[in-house]
Amino acid sequence: ALKESFGSLLRSMFSLFMAITSGRNWGELSALLQEVNPFAMVVFLVYVAVCILGVMNVVTSVYVESAMQCTANYKDLLIQEKMLIGHTQAKHMKQIFNVIDSDNSGTISLSEMAAFVENPQLDLQSYFEAMDISAT
Repeated sequence: ALKESFGSLLRSMFSLFMAITSGRNWGELSALLQEVNPFAMVVFLVYVAVCILGVMNVVTSVYVESAMQCTANYKDLLIQEKMLIGHTQAKHMKQIFNVIDSDNSGTISLSEMAAFVENPQLDLQSYFEAMDISAT
């Protein structure tokens, strides 16, 4: 069995490949090497550990990097959305002030504001609450 697994350089390389890709149980191969030389078994186990942990490290780092990029994109989207909401609210407020200014003077008098606020059809309190603006 030892000669079949490690009898030549090509067979040794193939056995090493099989051990790290679960094509063959690395415990069986290490037992074969222990019969010949315990140090060879230790070197083999270190090889398997480095290869498997190295692959796990690369896969984990790719996953973490991808997650970090998604988070950065998500933050950018949140910022853009907040800016768009602020712009839309400012536009709505400008439209409201234009409606309040019934005489088109460019200023809002106390009487214009009172008439606008007291108009029950407008339901301003609900509108301001929807925009997260305290109207009280």
